[in-house]
Amino acid sequence: MEFTGVPKVRLRSNSQLLSNMLFMRTYIFCASVRLGVILISIFALVYPEISTFFLQLYSIGHGIACVVAGYGAYNLKRYFVLPLAFFEFVFIVEIIVIAVLFLRIIRHFVSLEKLIVLTVTAAAYATFVVYDFFALLAFEQIMRIVRSKQYQQLYGSDPLNPVINATTVKYPNANNSISTADKSPSSAY
Repeated sequence: MEFTGVPKVRLRSNSQLLSNMLFMRTYIFCASVRLGVILISIFALVYPEISTFFLQLYSIGHGIACVVAGYGAYNLKRYFVLPLAFFEFVFIVEIIVIAVLFLRIIRHFVSLEKLIVLTVTAAAYATFVVYDFFALLAFEQIMRIVRSKQYQQLYGSDPLNPVINATTVKYPNANNSISTADKSPSSAY
């Protein structure tokens, strides 16, 4: 037997070495990989069900809020619009976060012109959603004003048919004297 001092090693290619390497020996530095796989499988089974459940609850709640807000707007019920305002506020936050993340990711893959168009489009849509939110809040404010005693003393208790007191409107004419407007239909001709 001849000894040369250098052991004979069969050389392998890099792909063979990588295929024999372990990606990890422990899961989160403390548990076995087997336990990690079990935890992942349970989490992967439960999480989509939970997230789907919450998304369905959100969708059902948003749909109910839309119907209730429509009913409230039709029948002039002030507080019926507030649940939809809450959902719209959550939607504003969602739109802004998703748009920012999407634009941050896609900026590496599209040209500057397309990125500008996407940014303007996302900003316009976010502005429209914010506008809708403020419209809901404005309706609530208008209903608060219409239900106030001061408004009802001036215009009556029915906001769809306000009672307007007949007053004479005075308009300045060309020579800076004030003339009383005549409301008869024959004076228009």
